[in-house]
Amino acid sequence: MATKKTQTQTQTNIDLDNIFKTGTARPVVKHTEKPKAKQEPKQDKPKVVKVNKASVSKTLAATGKIKPTKAMQDMLGKMLDIKLDADLPSYNASIEQQPRCTVQKQTSSVEPRPPEMVPVVVVKTTTLATTAEHALRKAGYLVPDFHQVAALPGNIKDQIRQLGRSVFKTMTTTPTNKIFVVANLGGMGPNTDREVQSVADWVKQHGQDYGDGSINFDRSIPGYEAETHMYTAAGITWLLVKDFAGQYIYAWPEKESVFRIEVNKLLQKCA
Repeated sequence: MATKKTQTQTQTNIDLDNIFKTGTARPVVKHTEKPKAKQEPKQDKPKVVKVNKASVSKTLAATGKIKPTKAMQDMLGKMLDIKLDADLPSYNASIEQQPRCTVQKQTSSVEPRPPEMVPVVVVKTTTLATTAEHALRKAGYLVPDFHQVAALPGNIKDQIRQLGRSVFKTMTTTPTNKIFVVANLGGMGPNTDREVQSVADWVKQHGQDYGDGSINFDRSIPGYEAETHMYTAAGITWLLVKDFAGQYIYAWPEKESVFRIEVNKLLQKCA
């Protein structure tokens, strides 16, 4: 469904309507050829990088700029009664289950965020943002803040948390509150369109394409549909989603994807 384009946070010439079309990647910086340096001996410690993983308060600040449009309100108004799982955690409980390093006590108007030094060798829920950002930075792409899905204010509604849980359960064993997202709703955040496009370009350029699909909530929100496209890159599964409200790129460890688990089971049987 086409939506009216609004003023974005950053002036760019990126066509977000073509986010799912494969095209030439747009690196933020150009790399120049450097003479090959003498190979250094391998070190015992894995390489570490600074993390741009957004804290809960930073995510809430970024999403505070989002004002529901009439289309968003109309769509939510169509939401039917949704049966909630008995063990569905509350919004606050979901946030409390996140790693402590993402929740920082704010002592001033500017929130301090010390660099996190996390190994990037094995992709886990706790190191996913680090791995993604390192890969983007190494390729010369813009590195955005990665937000945890659980911290998004829309999840305050029980029905929204339930829908998200039901959808992601078909794709990954990763708990919803451990999934990361880069998103832009109608140019209002939490990320800019340039940041979303940067990640999309990198994923399409360096990832393995697992094809497109769709999501519909006809039994829960009549009329809602979203386009999806799945890739894997850097040990991470990337789900690009586009609906009437905006664009989203969800990320979780590839090893926890349902399709990867099933493939591994088949390989073990054939071994």
